[in-house]
Amino acid sequence: MFEIELRTEDDILLMKKTIIYVDNIAQGYRLTLYLRSLLPQNLRHLGSKIIRHIHASTCSKCKEEALAEFSRTDRLSLLRYIVASEAFGSGVDVGDIFRVINLGTPRDANSALQRGGRAGRKIPKGELIVYVNARTWDGVQQHLGLLDRRNSKRAKTQDSDSSENKISICSYFRRLLEAHMKRNCLIQTIQDIYGDDVQQQRCQMCSGCITDTPPQPTILRDEVGSSRPSRRRHDGALKIRRSAHRGPGRMTKEITAKAQALLLELVTDLWLCTPATSATQFEGPDAYMSAEKQSLLVKHIRDLETPDQVRCVLGTDWPYWETHQDQLNAEIQQIRRSVVQDLQANYLKRQAELQKKTSSQLARGPDSEYNSESDVTSAGSDSSDSESIDVPLADIMQATEPCEHSETHQSERLIIRLPARSKASQLVDTTSTQH
Repeated sequence: MFEIELRTEDDILLMKKTIIYVDNIAQGYRLTLYLRSLLPQNLRHLGSKIIRHIHASTCSKCKEEALAEFSRTDRLSLLRYIVASEAFGSGVDVGDIFRVINLGTPRDANSALQRGGRAGRKIPKGELIVYVNARTWDGVQQHLGLLDRRNSKRAKTQDSDSSENKISICSYFRRLLEAHMKRNCLIQTIQDIYGDDVQQQRCQMCSGCITDTPPQPTILRDEVGSSRPSRRRHDGALKIRRSAHRGPGRMTKEITAKAQALLLELVTDLWLCTPATSATQFEGPDAYMSAEKQSLLVKHIRDLETPDQVRCVLGTDWPYWETHQDQLNAEIQQIRRSVVQDLQANYLKRQAELQKKTSSQLARGPDSEYNSESDVTSAGSDSSDSESIDVPLADIMQATEPCEHSETHQSERLIIRLPARSKASQLVDTTSTQH
């Protein structure tokens, strides 16, 4: 993500100033945490100074301080990235912003170009990067006859309806997207859209004129700085049917660690009960069941309702099926029941805390509401769908970072939740104003 390799605080000053526009507070909050996690371990304590999140509920003094810090040109400011909603758009006139990123398909061409206009005002060059929704991208490509159906996993979803019905974006922005795909000059397209005289020469600066090399995926680093292994799916990937009684919510670190400990204890007990031979007398529990197989069992533990599913995870070539099948299946069911009970307990606890917070907020009356544009999302149901994105309840109120200006504004009343089985981009606002 970052254009240079960060090693010391001096390297921070070499980072080019960037504004990343997002559609809502929840998206900005998660993006801010993600960007800070990319910082090297020795610089993470400066994460809140390097990358800031500004949105509608940020207090006015915090916005002023962030803008003043971002406007400094003495190369002493550590603030390099601002993740912002539209609330940070008006009044921003920072001359040395190099890059503006629009995360998600813009609602219209005007807003995208207006945001991009904040880059490169007093420096020789600036750039605007727009990330387009994958379905929109494929729809436009199909309309132009450019969609590679052999490589696109989403190609089949475009067959049920015409691309005209699938693409619901601003017609002018669509023209810009088509110009990019057809390698036409975007500047000439913009001039034509606004009715200006179209220059005859291509600009040789936009993505339509210059073929860009897509950036390589960033390898995330864990707390000790080692690279995480890439997650690859293969044709033989396990397909375990999702149980209807798998418990609500997500597997937390605590529940996962508990399940791992219980499974390791089970594996150790079964290994100790296995008669040793001259070939196995110096082997440990990992020879009885590998750490990889144990991880797979924990990953699917809440869905393992039958012995056949356990056999699917361990494989038919596991050598201890005849001697230990019954005991293994019985113990795994006990671990599964413990996991489901913990998930249910966590769910009830979160619901009670959410109800308590909601009751407390309603008791304060409507005067402390803030203007959220379309930023605030809330929902009462817990997400039991592993594909949905959910901000953990413990982190909900942290989406608006605390500041030292509590006397200038009332406590934030921000609740960020996604309903069960909702898509990440479909944030739902179920708040209501009481009169």
